[in-house]
Amino acid sequence: MFIFYIAGKQATDRLLAQGNITQQTKVLEVACNRGTTMLELAQKYDCQVIGIDLDAKVVAKAKENIKRYGLEEKLSVQQGNAFKLPFAAETFDIVINEVMLTMFPDVSKQKALAEYYRVLKPGGKLLTHDVSLIKEDLELVAKLGQTINVHVTPLTRRKWEERFKQ
Repeated sequence: MFIFYIAGKQATDRLLAQGNITQQTKVLEVACNRGTTMLELAQKYDCQVIGIDLDAKVVAKAKENIKRYGLEEKLSVQQGNAFKLPFAAETFDIVINEVMLTMFPDVSKQKALAEYYRVLKPGGKLLTHDVSLIKEDLELVAKLGQTINVHVTPLTRRKWEERFKQ
């Protein structure tokens, strides 16, 4: 099962509301950045969250934030790759990934999604939101990439839905 919303903090709030998260829920956040969503999860639901991010600098910042809030018993973060998650199959009740898949070409989107589903327990949920196009617009995509200085491949809602069904 996947739940997909478009927007920033509002999308995060809507995703978390759909997760039916309890204190017993085990969560993985992929591309956790500085740990903002992880901190919210621990504070709001008192659940265990593991975060991974490829960038060692943001992992260090996330660790600082976790320590600052005294949440070391609930939260942990490590450097890791979305394409090869360092966890056993069927480990997590929820995998959260926010606004990252757009940064990948299609084949890489599928590889990351396959990893997310691999580490989800049966009946687990993938909670994600990302950039979605109303219609295909190469000029808009190019401008987006220039604005954030990253090659991006956002999809239309229909194409996102197709990716999640594969």
